[in-house]
Amino acid sequence: MDSTGYLPTLQRIRAAGPRPLLRILALGVFFAAGCGRAGGPPSPAPQPRAGAGSAVDLVLLGTTDVHGWLYPHDYYTGRTTDHGLALLKPVIDSVRAANPGRVFLFDSGDLLQGTPLALVHAREATGRVGAEREGATSAPDAGHGSTEGVAGAGAEGPNPVIHAMNLLGYDASAIGNHEYNYGIPHLDRAVASANFPFVSANIFRHGTREPAYRPYVLLPYVAGEGDTILVGVTGNTPPGVHIWDRSNVEGRLEFRDVVASIRPVVAELRARGADLVVVLSHGGLEGTSYDTAATGLPAENEAARLAREVPGIDVIFLGHTHRELADTTINGVLLTQAANWARSVAAATVRLKRIRRGEWTVIAKRSEILRPTPGRADTAFLAALRDAHERTVAYVNSVVGRSPVRWEARTARVEDTPILDFINEVQRRVAGADLSATAAFNLRAAIPEGPIRVADLAGLYIYDNTLRAVRITGAELRAYLEKTAEYYRGWPPAEGSTVTDFEVPGYNFDVVSGVDYVIDLSRPVGERITELRFRGEPVRPDQTFTLALNNYRQGGGGGYTMLANAPVIYDRQEDIRDLLIEEVRRRGTIRPGDYFEANWRLVPAEAAAAALREQTSRELRARGGAPSSPADATGRAGRGDTPLARLLADARRAATGATVAIVAGDELPTGPTSAELTPEAIRAAAGAGNRLVRLHLTGAQLRRAIERFLADDAPGASVSGLVVRYDPTRPDGSRILTVELPSGEPVRDDGLYAVVVAKRLASGPAALPVLATALLREDTGMDDAAALDRFLADRPQVAAAAGDARVRAVVDGVGGW
Repeated sequence: MDSTGYLPTLQRIRAAGPRPLLRILALGVFFAAGCGRAGGPPSPAPQPRAGAGSAVDLVLLGTTDVHGWLYPHDYYTGRTTDHGLALLKPVIDSVRAANPGRVFLFDSGDLLQGTPLALVHAREATGRVGAEREGATSAPDAGHGSTEGVAGAGAEGPNPVIHAMNLLGYDASAIGNHEYNYGIPHLDRAVASANFPFVSANIFRHGTREPAYRPYVLLPYVAGEGDTILVGVTGNTPPGVHIWDRSNVEGRLEFRDVVASIRPVVAELRARGADLVVVLSHGGLEGTSYDTAATGLPAENEAARLAREVPGIDVIFLGHTHRELADTTINGVLLTQAANWARSVAAATVRLKRIRRGEWTVIAKRSEILRPTPGRADTAFLAALRDAHERTVAYVNSVVGRSPVRWEARTARVEDTPILDFINEVQRRVAGADLSATAAFNLRAAIPEGPIRVADLAGLYIYDNTLRAVRITGAELRAYLEKTAEYYRGWPPAEGSTVTDFEVPGYNFDVVSGVDYVIDLSRPVGERITELRFRGEPVRPDQTFTLALNNYRQGGGGGYTMLANAPVIYDRQEDIRDLLIEEVRRRGTIRPGDYFEANWRLVPAEAAAAALREQTSRELRARGGAPSSPADATGRAGRGDTPLARLLADARRAATGATVAIVAGDELPTGPTSAELTPEAIRAAAGAGNRLVRLHLTGAQLRRAIERFLADDAPGASVSGLVVRYDPTRPDGSRILTVELPSGEPVRDDGLYAVVVAKRLASGPAALPVLATALLREDTGMDDAAALDRFLADRPQVAAAAGDARVRAVVDGVGGW
């Protein structure tokens, strides 16, 4: 299987011995599929012939789940953001400047969908090129993606995401599941206009063994005259595309088992001379969001299995899960993952040693996360994309109607709300269905009082779903509602647990209109739906209904297998967001009373109230650590990451010369608000009871200590000298996502750090076990009062010293960045 067509040429280079460097570089353009593109890395300068034992460091950069984030601009709110490819470009440029000619840039997929900018381009392309969803093209070929049969392919302007990637000089990309949201022809055109290859080893033409895209590519690095290092790159795409975009791929493409598909590709890469093998995996470490037994599909996230079961892989760049992973190793394979939405870039440094001419071996590798500087966007990059940006701004700011009141989604998962009934009624009316179902995708969404813009409705319905209707039985309806009730653990919750099961994505809790029902959380899972009635009569198991819903749920997405095989009775490929916009335009003014009809309840009432508190608190934390109660706002009642705790941590660190300081929340029984941070108030609140010790901890010990303070609903400590990002929905002991020094350098497990804490945390009955086992402990001879005296001597005004939260909640990739 020669996926590139260039391997015979490459083999001749290696067999023939020394050649003029410029000729080798010219040939290298073919292998790299566009090395001469604008914004690419500098051509490597001539180097002396590499001798046996010589070593070369290659730097591999990886982004993932960019989802159309080019400008650092939120099109829904109009606010500047701290992420976007324009902010990453200076980071990438600086790495290239420091490592001329030795940098490769990759992406792990989900590029073409996710922001209004991507949506606007998709619609413009559809308008100029013709219908994309009617099967106007065959699947892309194994070479570079086919546009055969696409009328006018390439006639529209370039896809702005691909244009941006060309400017940045990407070397290869995986294909994500969201690449199919706008249809195969849309992806075809993107692939055809890219100056780099898209690779996927597990996508095949339906019913054949023929790869639908390049399964791999070989990229050369000229290490010296007559010698070349070959970097083999392959990728994978989640098999769940069969569910999530079934109508776009069914009968045309097959998404097969990731491990079984990549194993022979890696073997072939090694057989054809790859010295370094990289997998761009649009998938996480493990787990799956759909029922593999019921759907018959292979698992979704397989990176851990790839590392364990496929020999010959050196580095895996993960994606899909919207997580961030700086550096981990499984079975000798380095795994790393950048944050979604171009929030960061993963940087892997791989050292290769020369064995003989044409043969190199990996001897060391490590990775880290690099973050952009907020506000430092590349101006030339922004200028090149300005037209697409300005068209998008004009689109989202267009006013489509008005509302006399504000509608909110904040309570939509605990009680019936007008804002979800608005979606459901539009869906039900358009499809002519008995019932309609939708989810509260974003609890922060709202329809404002006054003018309603496209951006407001896009923020309410954030996904590019289309409307369908199916015919279901009463038994299937009950099973459907029981499944949605699994968003809750039950009432009363177990000690230390929550009513809401935050392991279940919020978009998996559906609300059905047109039928009356009660969700009783005091009953067992599978038996929670009570008083299920249609037009006042109990629903019979054999009764039939028509149900309007989106294409993702109709395909069984989210584990709703009871819907996957229901007969589809309506499917005109109408975008639900467009239907909502058209409804507002049609009416001019919309009022909650036009749509709202209370038809479901969550009981007991105490359970609903508790669930609302949990969900509100979680949403606030996801926005960057906003307070969830009055006690949180003042820093009292044992709260951890408060202004006072942060300031005291800064004082401890400055006074003792430690790298890191930790202040436990229960060390501060009372405290002033950030507005009251005067030296006198601080001294009165902190007191003088805490003796300070300096510990020498490894990075691994430090992480374990911080994990102990993240076991509750909110951080139990503050820190100085670190920024900690964690996911409060993950299990205790594994909530930390990243721990970084102020410079942005990640804390390394094998590093050694001086950490100052209160003595009682390191010894005695209240000691944390991990701190009690420190490699070295030193008594500083100082308490908090002395540390504060030193720290405050030159700071008569200290409110600014409290700073922003250092222990930041990050939920589903949102918040704390």
